[in-house]
Amino acid sequence: MEHTVTFHTCVRELVEPGGPRVADVVAEWESRPTHAKVRAFAKGMVHRALYQVTPADIEAALARGEHALGDVESEEQEKEVEDFNTPFSWNDVFHGCLEERGGVPSWNEFRTWITQEHPQYVWEPLKARFDVTKPEYKRAIRWRIGKCYYSLIREIWLLSRLRCDYGIFLNYHVFADVRLRIDFWTGKHLFCLYFPNSRYRDGREGRKLDPRELYRGTDFLVTELEATRQGYGRAWLAKEHEVARLAVSIQEALASGD
Repeated sequence: MEHTVTFHTCVRELVEPGGPRVADVVAEWESRPTHAKVRAFAKGMVHRALYQVTPADIEAALARGEHALGDVESEEQEKEVEDFNTPFSWNDVFHGCLEERGGVPSWNEFRTWITQEHPQYVWEPLKARFDVTKPEYKRAIRWRIGKCYYSLIREIWLLSRLRCDYGIFLNYHVFADVRLRIDFWTGKHLFCLYFPNSRYRDGREGRKLDPRELYRGTDFLVTELEATRQGYGRAWLAKEHEVARLAVSIQEALASGD
């Protein structure tokens, strides 16, 4: 049976029963004058193809595309490029690409989607801020986007492995992920996946919004899942023992709430 998760699913399952703190976060997001387009995007997002993705699909996408980082080295990253953001997150555009294409994009397909098919989301703002014809910026931007691509591949890999190999079916929506910092959920169980890195969303110090605090005093149970990094220049697909460990953590969390 086809499974879909929409913005209305988020409202019904995460926002309405979430209490005043969640309502305040959503109200603040709704009031941002620069976020009208991304609000329409998030509210219109229907995750359908995501729930058909298998680990084999992800492996095939990686195999048919170039390496996302190319020959760019970490020393070539530029702080101003790393810190640059638009109202549209990389999660928004990656999942938009996945759903529009009906499957996992290769690096080349994702790059074409954001630079040629839908440049208005992130590429045009990047070009307005940086001279993308300059080699140093071109390579720094490749580094930034390539890392984001691999990070998102890593997340859908885990989601597909849990579903296909362990029978654990978790919901995902870009609104919940980007705006509420909930990576996956089912019922009243909220899961936050983090990879220790204080520059971004470390589980305890880098996270701007903490779901544990957001849902404090409600019926929701928030579980943090720490995952290990796979190292430079790789797609960062979780190893078998890592997926198994996370699956056990999720199963234990689900059992504790019964």
